[in-house]
Amino acid sequence: MVEMCSRLARMGYVVASCDYRLGWNPVASTQEERVNTLINAAYRGVQDSRTAIRYFRMTEATQNDPFGIDPTRICVWGQGTGGYIAFASATLDQYTDILIPKFIGSSGQPMVIEFVNGNADGTSVGVNPTNNDTLCYPNHVDYSSEFNVMVNMGGALGDSSWLDAGDLPMISFHSPTDPFAPYQVGTVIVPGFNLPVVEVSGSGHVQQLAHNFNLNSSFQAADNAGDNYTLQANTYNNGNYGLYPLNRPVGSAADSAPWEWWNADNPNNANGLATNPDMSMAKGMTYLDTIQAYVAPRLMCALNLPGNICSGVAGCTAMEACNYNPDATIEDFSCVFPGEPCDDLSASTINDVYGADCVCAGMLIGCMEPTACNYNPAALMDDGSCGFPGDACEDGDPNTMGEVYGNDCTCGGTVGVVELDQLFAVYPNPTEGMVVISSNLGDAIQTITLFETSGRLIGTYSVNASQFIFDMTSLNDGIYLATIQTKTHARMVRLEKR
Repeated sequence: MVEMCSRLARMGYVVASCDYRLGWNPVASTQEERVNTLINAAYRGVQDSRTAIRYFRMTEATQNDPFGIDPTRICVWGQGTGGYIAFASATLDQYTDILIPKFIGSSGQPMVIEFVNGNADGTSVGVNPTNNDTLCYPNHVDYSSEFNVMVNMGGALGDSSWLDAGDLPMISFHSPTDPFAPYQVGTVIVPGFNLPVVEVSGSGHVQQLAHNFNLNSSFQAADNAGDNYTLQANTYNNGNYGLYPLNRPVGSAADSAPWEWWNADNPNNANGLATNPDMSMAKGMTYLDTIQAYVAPRLMCALNLPGNICSGVAGCTAMEACNYNPDATIEDFSCVFPGEPCDDLSASTINDVYGADCVCAGMLIGCMEPTACNYNPAALMDDGSCGFPGDACEDGDPNTMGEVYGNDCTCGGTVGVVELDQLFAVYPNPTEGMVVISSNLGDAIQTITLFETSGRLIGTYSVNASQFIFDMTSLNDGIYLATIQTKTHARMVRLEKR
């Protein structure tokens, strides 16, 4: 966190790494006590984070802004346990949110009691009635506890019901194989002891809900930018703007915080190596590079900082590019240059590229034999399509068959009048009323159009099936012509009614 804070400070942010009150007992003998102490610790963490926000607003308003903050642009960022606090700080709007069955004790009493613990903002006094210990003392109550954007690295949301349509944007980094804080919906597990605690929602589930509520719409321009970090995230995040799943390789599934590292003399080192066996500063810095690069444009969008990619005009700002946009104020990484591949939308060309004049063009392909019926003098590469008198061709008429080039190179065929061929089966024919018409092509017959031999149209019938029973009972005895049409073929058949 020292490294991440330093990076953010170099980017121009005012950064405070805040302590918060503790109190969770992860190794309590009963699951209820583990849940009780966890939700109380999380509730205190929310109070502390919101009090910290009010503190900085107070210093800006009354102490001549000693830290140089912007009170209208504030982010809460948590990693590990701090991820739980960041999630809860962004979503726990009122005390009643916490009055849900999993946070009600076996005695029927809520695990968090407002007059004992204080309100969720920490702006009311909370007192333990058994010993008069003050559990919450309000500070800076005249200032807002609100903030603009949340970032979590791991952690989870205490309950998905806390998330509402009006909540703020969220940026999440989470390993989908995290064995302790689930990526989707699952049970928190105490690291090292494998003790179950309580069901929570991880980043994958929360970000899907955030997407449904349209909370992260401010990130859309950043997600469309096409940078490598965004493309990598979007490969795995199911279209949820602001979610970066940090996939770990086989054998490192338990590595839930690959951005962390410790020195060998740190007491956490042995535990760290147990789940992060290739832990090192170099590895941690690489992951922080990814986190920083992904979070930077989204923070700028959520905080509406000058020059952010989500405001102004996004486009190509390189003057030498073929798609240079002189009105663009924000680079969207869409620039293309002469010599780069393109698509001229012509099926008759290959190897399309932008020329020096930025016109997209390719190498024209076609028949290069001057004696051929379909000779193309502009073709630069022969595509093997040459046709000569007597060769098969396609005249584009669905009612003809056996098309060939004539001596004058005209492509033509004959109207197909058949009773039974390799394409369609018609039986019985003649018929006293019912005729079965089926396709031998595997594709569905779309329509059957019936004519008298005089050419008068009787009707067109929608089929959309590979077999159709055609009812001619109501027709007069005689000869009829029927055109059978699929997506790719058409045949005219002779039907006789007796």
